Amino acid sequence: MTTTRIINLERAEAASMALTTYMEAKGLDRVPCPQSENEAMTDLLTDLKHFSATSGVDFSAAVRISEYHYDEESNRVVCKHRPAEILCVLPQLNIVPVS
Repeated sequence: MTTTRIINLERAEAASMALTTYMEAKGLDRVPCPQSENEAMTDLLTDLKHFSATSGVDFSAAVRISEYHYDEESNRVVCKHRPAEILCVLPQLNIVPVS
């Protein structure tokens, strides 16, 4: 297994933990679960959009940048922009990059 694949599996595990925590916070962790993971993820994204609206974060920009990150981390495309160019825009969008 490549290093990139291992790191991406770790990212997926962290996302799974975040979704599980969200489901617990919303009372969706009982058996049987009243929602599928897809429905819970949709609710989480919707709630994140509400959070963004109240905290001044540009949700659409965050989604666009996340697509760039996903493609780069998955080695799916060669991006036209250098990462430094993306990082320069993040503070303007109220997004703090995490390393």
